[in-house]
Amino acid sequence: FLARTMLVVQSLVDRQSQDLLQTTTSYLKTHGISNELSMQVNGCISLYHKQSWLQNKVLKEISLLERLPKLLQADLSEEARVPLVCELRFFCQLRSRYRACFRHICLDAMSEMVVSKHEIIFNTGYRPSQMF
Repeated sequence: FLARTMLVVQSLVDRQSQDLLQTTTSYLKTHGISNELSMQVNGCISLYHKQSWLQNKVLKEISLLERLPKLLQADLSEEARVPLVCELRFFCQLRSRYRACFRHICLDAMSEMVVSKHEIIFNTGYRPSQMF
């Protein structure tokens, strides 16, 4: 049943991808867009599909975590984020001295964000409303 459901979902995604690709191709030809710019647009469309897939994956993982008891959520969040977060000495020391605080940060103050490879996250003069 699951395999069949996944096949149906994948075929819908493939159909949407084909529709978007056809619309993009038609637009580029109709408006006489140069090959160089067309390649950039097609590259962005390709990245969009990859990003969309990753975003859906993150949402499914969040949905999974929300169904678990808080203690288990905290265990999973901490263990999943330690390798990345503890590359910063501050967080590594925080974890060793104030484990409960660190676990709370991992569970309630951190979230995953999907961005494109060439997307600008920081820029001169930008004042973020949150920490990245």
